[in-house]
Amino acid sequence: MNDSTLVKQLTITVIAIAKQHYSDEQFKQLNIPTLQQSLLLVSECVPVEYLADPLLLQHVADQLIHHSSVEETVMHCFLLYIYRLSAEGSQHPLERGIVKQKINGILPIFETGVNQGVIRADIYDKNADALAAIAEGSADMLEILDALANEYRRLAI
Repeated sequence: MNDSTLVKQLTITVIAIAKQHYSDEQFKQLNIPTLQQSLLLVSECVPVEYLADPLLLQHVADQLIHHSSVEETVMHCFLLYIYRLSAEGSQHPLERGIVKQKINGILPIFETGVNQGVIRADIYDKNADALAAIAEGSADMLEILDALANEYRRLAI
């Protein structure tokens, strides 16, 4: 499946999810070209099997409806993807190494977004700190994963 087809399918899915979960007034806040741009970027850093998750897609809509930038939306979705990867994983050292590599590979890209003014510094700092703690397996990693679990499930209610 090419990127264009994937983005079209994801866009239709997100529109359907948003129409179902938000008021008409909130739904009108969802800018379709911005949604498509967000989904294209998200699809570059989150594997398709995770993008098929309706709850993750609802987070995309929620971020955009509440006026997050495209880049902040992508960072939020990446953080939730890392949460799922960590929570569902075996915690084997090789698996942890792969998670660390994914995080360390993308954090500089998000930092560039801060430097360009498209990601707010407070948003970046909070998310980057959480990602770094997960990457390093720090003492507060489990607490961060619990907080991410609550964020992930927040829209399921």
